[in-house]
Amino acid sequence: MMYFSIEPMGNFGNRMLEYMAALAVGRHFPETVTYNCQLPEIGLEFDRSLHDQLLADEAKNYVVKDRDVTSISTLVENIKKSGATAVVFQGFFQRYELYEQAGFYRDLVFKKQPLDIEPFGANDLVINIRAGELLGGGVSWYPLVPVNFYENLVSRTKCNPVFLGQIQDCEYVREIQKAFPGARMIPSGGAISDFNRLLHAKRICITVSTFSWLAAWLSTTTEIHYPLLGFLHPFCLPKGTHGNGGIDLTPLGDPRYRYHLFPILNAEPETEYLRFTKTLNPISQAISEQFVDELCQKARTNYQTINTAKNKHYLKRYPDAAWSVSSGRADSALAHYENIGKIHGYSLFETPPRPQLENVALRKSATQSSISAWSIGKTPEADAAGAVDGVIDGFYSFHTSLEDAPWWRVDLGGTCSISEIRVFNRVEHEELARRANWIAIDIGNNEDGYREAFRYESETPFGGADGKPLIFKPGEPIHGRFVRIRLRTRNCLHLEQVEVYGE
Repeated sequence: MMYFSIEPMGNFGNRMLEYMAALAVGRHFPETVTYNCQLPEIGLEFDRSLHDQLLADEAKNYVVKDRDVTSISTLVENIKKSGATAVVFQGFFQRYELYEQAGFYRDLVFKKQPLDIEPFGANDLVINIRAGELLGGGVSWYPLVPVNFYENLVSRTKCNPVFLGQIQDCEYVREIQKAFPGARMIPSGGAISDFNRLLHAKRICITVSTFSWLAAWLSTTTEIHYPLLGFLHPFCLPKGTHGNGGIDLTPLGDPRYRYHLFPILNAEPETEYLRFTKTLNPISQAISEQFVDELCQKARTNYQTINTAKNKHYLKRYPDAAWSVSSGRADSALAHYENIGKIHGYSLFETPPRPQLENVALRKSATQSSISAWSIGKTPEADAAGAVDGVIDGFYSFHTSLEDAPWWRVDLGGTCSISEIRVFNRVEHEELARRANWIAIDIGNNEDGYREAFRYESETPFGGADGKPLIFKPGEPIHGRFVRIRLRTRNCLHLEQVEVYGE
């Protein structure tokens, strides 16, 4: 007997894909394989103590990490050579090449059950809706599927739209209902119920979700619309990211799929995202499987230079750049800017007009409360210096450790009359940018004596290279030599740039 123990990674869809990769390996062993995985939705329970025990027994186990798997056949060969009696899987394993054909799994992992709602018609296009946590826009590779895409899709296919899933009271769903006033709306009946309902659909449009992807793939539907959007685009999380193996779920060779290419769209809070996507025309383009194959091949070969998240404000400001990256003509926003954007007078970074005063903090002596494993400099002074070097690229320049009220400070070299302070947040990762939602600006004449001049308190992070830095303008100039940025909570403090204007 062999044990295959699978480290749980997130929601139902993610855990199912892990299990499917393990099953693809297990079928090559003549021994009985016992699977230890967290899928109570289909009757499989995870024993944490057993998992830890198997992981600790290095003499008998073989640990499979997502990033190390090049093919199932090679993995099977290596496991057999090792003589291991236990295999421990660690990672997401979200690559289509790691799975067997859909037919292998249909009755094995999730057998279709009788439908609990009115059956779908032959011309019904079941559009899976994901809202929920995506409405906050916190994870860049989980954007909402734009409403105007659905309008164009329904217009082109002449199908009857049926919306199924997270039909909740939110602006996004209200926009869908407004665009399709007579459409059938089926609120979620829970994960298992929704999964089974999708299995019964005749035509499906998936959303940005492993759950949606898997249900459509396991179904016997004749037509699946696949938006190359968010992590469903092979450029979004290529090799070296997301468990280090990256994500590529494009099911090349499956004739059921119809592919739709979008410009690179990173997730944003619901209202702003809806406002912006309405301005895009076209919102998507139907592309061939051959084109998708070319994108996948490029993602595999250029994974070290492809980047769809850095300088995302540039991709938003210039839709032609977003299309250029999405279609593979440029590997990143920076590559587009260097080769095309400069010619057209584009700006890689956007900053509000600066005051007609000197930035008295530029390249002055700075320090901070601590350094961390993520610090760029090896000392507090070296790390803090990054925030006054004048370089703005959207990423953090210094990084303290996790502590109570971490701080960063610049010595202006003498008492100055301070008229404006600008604080540039990191903008490449919105969830991490939120750590600066509760900061204070202190000004003092010596290293030990400060008074709080300003505090920022908001659920919405301020920006930086996206043109939305935090700007503090006192009613009257404040005199001081030291400016300190202080986090008013327990967390890490990491910002990009601090500018102090005065004389």
